[in-house]
Amino acid sequence: MKKSIDFISQHISEWLQLYPQISVQYEFETQDRSHFIEIKPFFVAKQTHFKEIVKQCRVKFYELFPNEELVFLKENSIYQIENPTFVLQGADYQDVRPAAEELLEIDNQNFDYESINKLNLVSAA
Repeated sequence: MKKSIDFISQHISEWLQLYPQISVQYEFETQDRSHFIEIKPFFVAKQTHFKEIVKQCRVKFYELFPNEELVFLKENSIYQIENPTFVLQGADYQDVRPAAEELLEIDNQNFDYESINKLNLVSAA
């Protein structure tokens, strides 16, 4: 178990060197021996080169630790990391979520629900 955590930690450190704009949360669940990793921002995790790096890591992980699970999560996954074992951030990581939430709040304040309802009634007629 300790060896698998060290393996994952080493790979995450390498990812942060290659992609200093990311943040990685890691959690280990002892009951089912599952390792959970969430990479932010998600658009970096979707890049072809990054996917290939993760794939190589997964293949090697399962060769070395066949009785353990390695799960990659998105921010909106059903399972959320609630008690991270550790969180590592690259030197250039910036959390853009607060700014996006602020924009959404402004958008909701300016949204005229009554006008939309009137449009829906007119288009339904």
